[in-house]
Amino acid sequence: MLGATGHVPLPLSGDDYIELLSVVWKPTTERGIRLNHRTYDHHMLTDYRGQPSGVTTQQGRWEVHHNPHDARRIWARLGDGAFTPIPWIHADHVHQPFGDQLWQHLKDTVARRGDRDRHEADLAQALDDLLRRARTGTTHPPRTRPDHPPRTRRPPPRPHQRARWARRCRGGPGRTDPRTREDEAPEADRRPGELRPRAAA
Repeated sequence: MLGATGHVPLPLSGDDYIELLSVVWKPTTERGIRLNHRTYDHHMLTDYRGQPSGVTTQQGRWEVHHNPHDARRIWARLGDGAFTPIPWIHADHVHQPFGDQLWQHLKDTVARRGDRDRHEADLAQALDDLLRRARTGTTHPPRTRPDHPPRTRRPPPRPHQRARWARRCRGGPGRTDPRTREDEAPEADRRPGELRPRAAA
């Protein structure tokens, strides 16, 4: 194969795949490494917090590789030259991969209600809720449409209305009981001051 192609293909190792990921240069602070409003921290950073990397062309910042399709961890090349995985501090709360595009959407929609730590926690909660709804296929309860107001119960009829309805139905469907004519209405249904009409001679 070497004579035919001029090279021998070799499988990529895990570090080779990390090497091919996107690269940024970040300082290592007392709180960890900040990337796109997320904080990454691990005890492996203890000896490097606040220390320069020695790369003068990058102002002493450290080489960090990240996957734009799974932001739950980053890989930092520390003093020994090897890649060290550094998890996001909210990775235990979000159990599914998420990318930069989804994270940017949340930053645009989630209002900031406090300091940096509170805002990051709110973003993590909104992210977890969104991923759970996407996994289960559930959505927010639909709002009531203004042109279809909720139905209300009709108040019960008053006693005189029930009596009048019973008299009207006494003769059966399509018929009117002659006893329920207006000229023979009971005293209870006659308005105050109304005189009872005389019977025809």
